[in-house]
Amino acid sequence: MYRRYLFHLFVLLLPFLFISCAMADSSLRLAPYFTSGMVLQRHQPIRIQGYAGAGEKVHVDFLQSQQTVTCDKDGRWLVCLPEQKAGGPYILKVESEGEEVEVRDIYIGEVWLCSGQSNMQLPVRETMGAAEDIASASEQKCVHLYQMRPSRIPFAEAWEKTYVDSLKRNEYYLPAQWTKCDAKTVADFSAIGYHFGRLLSEKLDCHVGIICNAVDGSLCESWIDSQTLASGCPDLNKEWWTEPLIQQWARNRAKTNLKNHPEALPHHPYAPSYLFDCGIAPLEGLTLAGVLWYQGEGNAHNATLHEQLFPLLQKSWRTHFAAPELPFYFVQLSGISTLPTWGYFRDSQRRLGVLPRTYMTVSHDLGEAKNIHPKRKREIAERLVAAALVHEYGQAGVPCGPVYLGAQLKSNKILLHFQYGKGMRTSDGKSPKGFEVAGKNGAFVPAKARIVGETIEVWSDAVAQPQQVRYAWDSFPQANVVGSNGFPISTFSDRVF
Repeated sequence: MYRRYLFHLFVLLLPFLFISCAMADSSLRLAPYFTSGMVLQRHQPIRIQGYAGAGEKVHVDFLQSQQTVTCDKDGRWLVCLPEQKAGGPYILKVESEGEEVEVRDIYIGEVWLCSGQSNMQLPVRETMGAAEDIASASEQKCVHLYQMRPSRIPFAEAWEKTYVDSLKRNEYYLPAQWTKCDAKTVADFSAIGYHFGRLLSEKLDCHVGIICNAVDGSLCESWIDSQTLASGCPDLNKEWWTEPLIQQWARNRAKTNLKNHPEALPHHPYAPSYLFDCGIAPLEGLTLAGVLWYQGEGNAHNATLHEQLFPLLQKSWRTHFAAPELPFYFVQLSGISTLPTWGYFRDSQRRLGVLPRTYMTVSHDLGEAKNIHPKRKREIAERLVAAALVHEYGQAGVPCGPVYLGAQLKSNKILLHFQYGKGMRTSDGKSPKGFEVAGKNGAFVPAKARIVGETIEVWSDAVAQPQQVRYAWDSFPQANVVGSNGFPISTFSDRVF
């Protein structure tokens, strides 16, 4: 009897529950990254978007610009306001059907997205100079942090059903909000991201917003939307946990995490397109100055595949952010002695540096022999900032170390040509090292080298007719040639005839 009464009561209340849910869904709200303390991109039209009820009018008031729009059938709305110069703090007011949302302390400045895997995620507290950086964090008044923190890192453990259900709903990241710099927020934030923001704000004298959504161990294909990935690498979307193109450890880790729920494998953080859906799609409408990308460890087993994936990643993000020329600044893998394919992979990354609006930062000299997470992240940020200041902000300077352009045979020597070669030297004051040459048999031997102006001569007494040359090829190279700014030459290899 009691159960029957409850059932009838539920039936009577059901319409009201649906109405209540509909009202909740139609409530006025902004895109998730609109929180107090945020930074919007200067010198670009300002896009403000969110949700309300289908067909409702939404009025937006920001910086003396006002605009009213009508929500589409899905309740989405978007306004585009005039571009602004750097400044703040400002207040954003949005109204609809008697509801009002107000966001305070909004700044106009530079907005950069930091993404990739663990070396981008590595927090300040785990890097060299952490104590000093954390102690001075509160002095960085113009740096704003937006930490998209994964709810879990895919360690070797089985996940419970409630958590797996949240993954199916694409709820992988914890709720985020913009924060100021203090000892706690900086200690837990990406070291590269924080130092990039700190240095950039000092150089440009404006507020800088840094968004970080990097995920430990993530694969390049996880960050590409499904449509773009299907058009460029269709095999990766078919039962990826058995696809040999994907690193075996990643497939095994996913199977371990979801061993009690194998039906959820398409929703694992390492699954193709999953991190795009969770970590990039929610940033729709945001205008960025550029992207900092540090990833490749998860794809270093297959450089050929990565050469397909990285351009697809760029296409995917540039389409999503409606920015066809969105610049990508990526970090080449560092040196490590335990992973023998990294020299070849670094050379592959170098060749990707010729993609449009793509700039590579070399880091092989900052690696640690047996640590895949080297601690000298501040120096990587310095190199990224140097490149951005030249390419994005038009400042004078040298954006990187000497860039290999080509070689020519000169008797029994190879003459190497470089862009930004003026002022080349060795980092330790000793003779250049890290060069190898090979003859017709293809067997490489260590070579001697000499810096001659903006070129380098390379030879070996053991190879009378050299036909190939390479530099910093070891997984953990002991190479020492740098440019006038102290930045190193990338790993490279080439044939000379």
